[in-house]
Amino acid sequence: MKKGRGEGNSCGSRIDLKKFFPLIAFATVALASLVLAGFAYFASREATRFKFEALADDAIGRVESRLDLYTSLLRATEAFFDARSGDVSRTEFESFYEALDVDGNFSGLLSLGYLKLIRSGQEAATEQEIKNDYGVDSRVFPDSKEAWRAPLTLVEPRDKQTMAYLGFDLASDPVMREALEKAVSDSALHATGRRMLDPLPGPGQQGSSSAPGFLVFARLNAGADPVNSDPASLPTKGVLFAGFRASDLFETALAKTPLLPLSIEAYDDAVSPDNLLFRSVAPAAQGLGLQTS
Repeated sequence: MKKGRGEGNSCGSRIDLKKFFPLIAFATVALASLVLAGFAYFASREATRFKFEALADDAIGRVESRLDLYTSLLRATEAFFDARSGDVSRTEFESFYEALDVDGNFSGLLSLGYLKLIRSGQEAATEQEIKNDYGVDSRVFPDSKEAWRAPLTLVEPRDKQTMAYLGFDLASDPVMREALEKAVSDSALHATGRRMLDPLPGPGQQGSSSAPGFLVFARLNAGADPVNSDPASLPTKGVLFAGFRASDLFETALAKTPLLPLSIEAYDDAVSPDNLLFRSVAPAAQGLGLQTS
């Protein structure tokens, strides 16, 4: 009898695990769902990030491709001048520019020109050269105490705005001079930083067409003087430049199909309003929800 009571008490004290099975099953399914949801979320974020990076690379590639096209234009102009030992008249330069069909082939190009490098004191000869080419009296300006100067003597397209800059010494602008010094020192292309173009950087008031842009310089090899330690010695007789309005460049480069669902801001060096080169007119219609610096 005692043995039977002992066995009965032992059975009564056992825990019935069956009643916990539904709770265990629910917790297991919930945990698995959370894990799968987490994986799906991070996988989706990674896929979006990869897509964004691909689109950003595409946008950068389009802009770089456009810049390469402009570079080839400047090199072609350089070859044209070199073939004539740097002695190109206004009519020859105008014919060359018209043959380029800039509007059709180089949309975004603001101006193309030639800067004659001279030593201070040679301004009168340059002013006479401008008068012979364009039939206008343009003095080399502004006044400068620098050893050498870079007045504009040829420019296209030829209109009222660009004609007003004939004789303007681009080396009088510190940013321009820095890029010019680099261009004169070697045969590579050198670009300025952000400049307000109207249509060229210059002193005085900016007009309503003033917009952020930059210039690229290429040294002519024709007629070069030997390079020596004399800082007044010029290793070339002139420098070519191409001016670009940043908004035209970016819009032309990004306008090719398929259009990219990106809102773009481009800065010269640091991210600052003073360094802004280009900003999309409106945010992309279908963005990807990501930001990059």
